[in-house]
Amino acid sequence: MNNRYDTEDQAPDGYKVVAEHFPLDGPYSEDHTRAAATAIAELVRYLNHATQRTTSDAVPYASVAGSVASNLSATLHGMKQLADQIGRHAEQWATEPGIRHDGGEDPAVALYEAVAELKKAGKQSVNLGETFNHAASYLHRIGHDS
Repeated sequence: MNNRYDTEDQAPDGYKVVAEHFPLDGPYSEDHTRAAATAIAELVRYLNHATQRTTSDAVPYASVAGSVASNLSATLHGMKQLADQIGRHAEQWATEPGIRHDGGEDPAVALYEAVAELKKAGKQSVNLGETFNHAASYLHRIGHDS
């Protein structure tokens, strides 16, 4: 599979790419879940490469940076829900028989520690999302003369 587009300026529609590979109505599986999390990490990596140089065509205007910041804000706000939901799974596992800890420790304690960390992560993601949202509001107000 070729990872290049027919022309340099032909970008994929992000909504369609996600809908094709990760439709909101499923299917859901452990493999799809892992793959979706990997895709998020790889997309951030892509953005890091694309925005690395200030002479890059990837961010020619403040409005583009504002759009990126807005979308990152939405992503981070969604992370709170994700962290809360993963935490609920961990709480449930902590009460199930047959769980074990690879280090020989009490698995329920480790799971409750994970829940506490996920709660912190959720709160921090909301704060970070608000910060990106504020940055976006400033960036969207900037125009460039041609």
